Amino acid sequence: MGLIEIKEFAGADLSFNDLFYKVNRLSNTPIQKSSGNIVMINTGSLSSDSFRFKLAAVILKVGDYKPKAIGVDHDFSNDTSITGTHELSDALSILSNKVVLGRNSRMKKGDVMEFDSSIYGVVDFPDEEGQITVRRYSESVNSFANQMRVVGSSSRSDRSAKSDLNKEVDEKSDFVINYIYHHDGNGLYDFKDNFFEDAMDVSDGLLLIEGKDLLESNKLDSSIVRNLLRNNYVIIGHMGPYNFFDKVHDNEDKFRVPCDTNLINRDRVMYGAVIHANALANLLMPDLRYANIEDGLIFKIFKELLLLMFVYYLLFLNLGKMGTVTILAISSLGMIYLTLLMMKKGIYVEIGGSLLQLLVLEEAFESIEPLLHKFYNRISLKKGLSIFSILVFLSVTSAKGQSIQLAVKKGSLIHNDNTYKQGANLNVSFSSVLRVMPNSVV
Repeated sequence: MGLIEIKEFAGADLSFNDLFYKVNRLSNTPIQKSSGNIVMINTGSLSSDSFRFKLAAVILKVGDYKPKAIGVDHDFSNDTSITGTHELSDALSILSNKVVLGRNSRMKKGDVMEFDSSIYGVVDFPDEEGQITVRRYSESVNSFANQMRVVGSSSRSDRSAKSDLNKEVDEKSDFVINYIYHHDGNGLYDFKDNFFEDAMDVSDGLLLIEGKDLLESNKLDSSIVRNLLRNNYVIIGHMGPYNFFDKVHDNEDKFRVPCDTNLINRDRVMYGAVIHANALANLLMPDLRYANIEDGLIFKIFKELLLLMFVYYLLFLNLGKMGTVTILAISSLGMIYLTLLMMKKGIYVEIGGSLLQLLVLEEAFESIEPLLHKFYNRISLKKGLSIFSILVFLSVTSAKGQSIQLAVKKGSLIHNDNTYKQGANLNVSFSSVLRVMPNSVV
């Protein structure tokens, strides 16, 4: 929170804003969602022995159905001897104006294969302030979702379009993702068995088509697939093995997300490709995005003032344990309710773990309260002012060696010392060093 960093002691990644997804799930309140214009293709079902060859076939197959844009969330090692490399390069060249390839900005360019004719988008997520749970997404034009949005909305098909898209842009801003697709945290509906009866009737999950099924003509009805993919956005990436039950235990390219069923101690449940899909939905439909007022200067100042007011209360207006707990309980419940209500209205006020931090702060003050009382008994505020006045007086006095008389009264320097009674006089020589010690002679 800026003034006192205690979030490491109070759950570094805890955010009460995440209750929004849990409350809406329990109440069966429908969350405003996308219109089903994003479809996922899982490459986890493709054979690892001929992965590039199969992936090239999937890309060409998807391209036949005329989608708006195709995103491929994969890195490729810089080894041209791998089976299918030539076919993959040809497929990307044929659909060079439709395909966006993912690129991890943390990887050196020499470590991954570059396809000259392709458009690239950054797939790594903002990691400022140690983002453990992925709540924010880069707003840079170079981000994976933003590149897909631009490709899908652009009518240009010439080389200059790709040149503009791949231009390096230094944009550091990001936005809070409204997880439209969350479905118990993973964000996917697997319709592998009987799925095209109500394939588009999904409430909070993305339609997942297995890449293996897409290549086998007897598995899917091509007319239905065409209706699903035509003029829509398709993201191709790893979303688990072919067996649905194995997806739960698969940890490849998975991240912690706020729409998980757990509030703390989260597992990695959502694939990176699904997070990109949620971000893309936010970019395609700005009405779904939160108006984030937390990043404003006024709100940051308000949070600091709130903490200062609480510290002032603990120091000077403390009503005791029960009073403090009551105040925290009432204010916390009210703040959480207001925050969730504003999120429902599309306004994001990030309270994070601030309420828990206040509780930890209260406990910390309670533990040191005896020490504070002992300190106040030794040196009260009046004593501090007296010492300050003496030092100021000494600093402006030019005469040295002259002594003065100080009346030692109740509440002044050493009233606990029996040597000096109330009303006694004390001679202090300016040539000596003034030291104040308990139960000692100055």
